[in-house]
Amino acid sequence: MLRVLGYFFVVGLIIAAGVWIADRPGSVTIVWMGREITGLTVGHLLVAVLLTGFIFSLVWRMWSWLRGAPRRFAEYRRDTAQRKGYLALTSGFQAIAAGDSEGARKQLRVAEAKLKDPSATLLLAAQTAELAGEANSAKSFYENMLDSKATKLAALKGLLAQARAEGDREGALLLARQAVQVKPNSAWATKALYELETRSRNWADAEKALTLAAKAGVFDSQEENARRSVLLTVQSREFTAQKRSSDASRTARKAYDLSPAFVPAVVTFAQTLVDGDRGKKAAQVIEDAWASAPHPDLARAYLAIGEASPIAKAQKAEVLAKRAPDHPESLFVIAETALDAQLWGRAREQLGRLTQKGVNQRASALMARLEQGENKDPSRAAEWLQRIPQSRPDPTWRCGECGAETKDWQPLCPECAGFDTLSWHTPSTEVALSPGWGYDSRKGK
Repeated sequence: MLRVLGYFFVVGLIIAAGVWIADRPGSVTIVWMGREITGLTVGHLLVAVLLTGFIFSLVWRMWSWLRGAPRRFAEYRRDTAQRKGYLALTSGFQAIAAGDSEGARKQLRVAEAKLKDPSATLLLAAQTAELAGEANSAKSFYENMLDSKATKLAALKGLLAQARAEGDREGALLLARQAVQVKPNSAWATKALYELETRSRNWADAEKALTLAAKAGVFDSQEENARRSVLLTVQSREFTAQKRSSDASRTARKAYDLSPAFVPAVVTFAQTLVDGDRGKKAAQVIEDAWASAPHPDLARAYLAIGEASPIAKAQKAEVLAKRAPDHPESLFVIAETALDAQLWGRAREQLGRLTQKGVNQRASALMARLEQGENKDPSRAAEWLQRIPQSRPDPTWRCGECGAETKDWQPLCPECAGFDTLSWHTPSTEVALSPGWGYDSRKGK
């Protein structure tokens, strides 16, 4: 609106000036080279001046355009070459994505000829060499890219991938640290750093990398808390081994607060409480965890609190089992402690509940103990021992990446070295008792 008003204001001024000059025409006489020109008014003079200025301006513009034509033609050729070069780059990366190494190499030659800028084509050259299986050439191209700030991060990513493929964990870790320094909010760099720090058992550095990865959006808050709990649990165990009790207690508490249902964190925290003469608190922590996730590791830690006779341990097992009375692990802990205390009837009652629908290897072994201990019947015990191979496998820690199984929890899979990939796995297949395998808990048969 203001521009329109300004336009009308200027037009009005011009019209007003024209009217004013028309009302006061005056006279102008020009003497030039001995000749005198008369009969001119001021308006004529102004029109002549304006026309002369317009002609000079037009001539100047034409001259400037002609003088700049060679430069513009050169720019046109350069821009055309650049467009063709960048189009070749795009086509080259598309060929790489399609696995066409020859097509990528052809487009690389076009890009190098048109762009004449090695920094722009080094990445395509490196990836083309990788696709063709020329690892040394690819590495050389990536190393040349390190000199440019614009291509350094991409070069580090390529070199990191090569180091991992070659099994060079130390070299890969150094490259990941450099990449995070270049761009701390890079998702791929922070994730790679986190994974490599954990595989190298650098737990404190891995925790810092986890924070960066979470900020970069690699992990949500729930995943971050779960993974941090694992890292803190491992650190606490190492502090305990190093006799750093205060550090062990502090980190164990943090791990437990982040993931109170994570069995290793619960066991570790409870152990630090026991070490600090807080056995009652440790027992309460385990009982709370048992209510939501009964686990044999929790049972072992619970029964290890304080000195107790077999009878006392059986009584403690009853207290723990009340937090999840129908869970198989509750039945197991009562049965096992009852066998240790020679409470044969109680043991048989719990084992009877366990084997009503099926039997696993652990139950078979306990039944063998029961037959041997209560009835002094080695033949019946041997029958149960023979059934162990055919029984359903016991729950165990299983790697979600490679499927490897291990009896004890570890932060890294013993087979593939994956971090936090172990979870408690319970076989879902029920193995029914064969005829003659069942027994009546009331009769002891």
